[in-house]
Amino acid sequence: MLHEGNYVITIRYSELPEGSDLIIYTKNWADQYNQVGVEIARMPLQAGNAEVETEIHIDRDTNRIYVVTTADTEDQSYIDQVSASAMQLLDYDNYYIALIYITTAMIILILGLYVDYKKYYRFALLIVIGMIASFPFFSDFLIVIQDFDLKFHFARVNGIYAGICAGEFPVRINSVQTEGLGNISATMYPALFLYPIAMLHVLRMSTVLAYKMVMTTANIGAAAFTFYGVKSMCRSEKMGWAASIFYTFSLYRLNDMYMRGAIGEV
Repeated sequence: MLHEGNYVITIRYSELPEGSDLIIYTKNWADQYNQVGVEIARMPLQAGNAEVETEIHIDRDTNRIYVVTTADTEDQSYIDQVSASAMQLLDYDNYYIALIYITTAMIILILGLYVDYKKYYRFALLIVIGMIASFPFFSDFLIVIQDFDLKFHFARVNGIYAGICAGEFPVRINSVQTEGLGNISATMYPALFLYPIAMLHVLRMSTVLAYKMVMTTANIGAAAFTFYGVKSMCRSEKMGWAASIFYTFSLYRLNDMYMRGAIGEV
């Protein structure tokens, strides 16, 4: 999703015919005649091969923009590569990460000074188990699995975010999905656990970092609930620890989380 702000769009094209223009537009908005599709920018291009830059302003969030030339057809595009760079800070991820580190260090320090760790070692071990299961989230690998369920779920999160920004709560119609025409996906896919991600995004945390934080919390929760559930049923702490480890690191569960991006199953 592109947020409100100014961007530099870089376009590289080849073998372009004479008299062609570059058009940047989005289908997420409607014009004054209520027709889907709004032109954001247009500029003439020289023929042949070249790389050009143009600045655009987006006055509201959009989940995609289209970059085409007037010479493009359904079977051929003269554009080879497009990239977008924001001209302003879009999120506060670095500040949030620093805050998380500082807060965690203070909690560890306070607990170490004033709390008997022998009474709370189970909580610490369960958190460690959940954090180890979350190691892949410490990288940028999410880009790799965008073609699986995660792309759909991110559209759901961005739709909730757009609805909250428009003053709707709860968000019943996702205005981001189906090329911006809207989707009532919330009637088929309960969205309760997506709201924390969207709310963190409202506070200028990126959806990617917010997603990673919520999924890390899910890993810690999986380890904790499994431990205490099995320990209570089997009346055995050893069985609780074994179940917690085996379930948290079960291949099917990790496949749902890291390969399929199946948030519902997770």
